[in-house]
Amino acid sequence: LCFPFICVKAISEQSSLCKGAMASMDDEIKDKPVIDMDMAMMQVDGDYEFLQEIIDDFLGDFAERKSNLEGQIKKCGSELKAITDLRKDSHAVKGSALNLGLGRVSALAKKLEGAAKECETEKKTADADTQKLIKTLGESLFNEVERVKKEHASILRKHEEENG
Repeated sequence: LCFPFICVKAISEQSSLCKGAMASMDDEIKDKPVIDMDMAMMQVDGDYEFLQEIIDDFLGDFAERKSNLEGQIKKCGSELKAITDLRKDSHAVKGSALNLGLGRVSALAKKLEGAAKECETEKKTADADTQKLIKTLGESLFNEVERVKKEHASILRKHEEENG
């Protein structure tokens, strides 16, 4: 079983699939800010109000997408369509998050997309280890979006205090 971010060479190693993938993820995102304001501001040509609006839009859209992702994650072991939809939705989250300076969210969505793509390429549903991995990645993605909400609210409060 091989993923873009971790290869499992023997059956005995498969039980550590989630642990290894998440350790790899921790290394990849630990130095990234929750919201990279410099990068995000470049994307909107310095228009702070517009940036705040599109982050609000992302968070609102994600609430609906989260429901879809949760359903896809639950069905990924039994329905190939769920795997395809999971890949597509993860890809959309990855791109949107990257454009908004949400590097951690983007990285987690990329991992989720990769796990789904591996199954899709093999034209099979997720086995038990892959289901655990997908569930763990999904939970991490949802938790990271919650961090973005909190950081976003903090940035808004600070901006209001500084600008009246």
